[in-house]
Amino acid sequence: GCGQIPSVLYERYITGDTSTMISYGVQWHAQTFTVGNIGNNEDHKITHVKLKLYKVGSPGAMTIGIRLTDGEGKPTGNDLCSVDHAGNSLPSSAAWVDFAFPSPAVLFADTQYAIVLRTASGDAGNAVRWRVDITSPTYAGGTECGSGDSGGSWDAYPGNDFMFEEYGYPVGMTDGTYHAYNTSWVDTNKTKYWISFNVTDGIDWCNETYHFTTIDAETRNPYQIFDFYFDCANETTRQPTNIFDYYFNCSNKSVRA
Repeated sequence: GCGQIPSVLYERYITGDTSTMISYGVQWHAQTFTVGNIGNNEDHKITHVKLKLYKVGSPGAMTIGIRLTDGEGKPTGNDLCSVDHAGNSLPSSAAWVDFAFPSPAVLFADTQYAIVLRTASGDAGNAVRWRVDITSPTYAGGTECGSGDSGGSWDAYPGNDFMFEEYGYPVGMTDGTYHAYNTSWVDTNKTKYWISFNVTDGIDWCNETYHFTTIDAETRNPYQIFDFYFDCANETTRQPTNIFDYYFNCSNKSVRA
């Protein structure tokens, strides 16, 4: 069956907020972060971020995007992934809000990225306010950045850090053909065996089960009959991750390959 699996908390800065920065229209804000600064230093797919913010008035449509940074530590290029959100649904007082990316992007170890917040329109009375530490920030992997021309140019503010959490899951398997075999017992000929595949895209678990019957032949190699290939791209339309289990089942006995 299918079910939710948890994401890993990677980078974050969650305490010490003393002020807010206001985003609307051409006024964009960003927080840069570096994979491995606080969390696990590993390639991973970013699934969602949590930001501590609130609305004033009716800010309208807003977008949270993930971008690379340039040599000066400022956001650059297009969004690697993004999510649109109804700004009018934000709380009226500061709270942690979760933004999940429908198409997660791969982030690489030891690499800096930016969480970019912007709204489609608005003004000072209809905007999004993001909580920030402007007194004694301690996050060493990045800083606040601001843009007054819709991301055309950016300024970095090393003395400030926004409140954020970044979540994802480790990158493991990619599309391709994977080979595995079982060495635990000798086949009993003319026996039905089941193969169960459990894969995940980082959000859901899915299972597929197949069976086959062995031939009436002497099995000289104890793992010969369990030699098989699995084509991930053909078995699932979603890319699996490193969480991948396969089992051979004989009657009430299950052996992991």
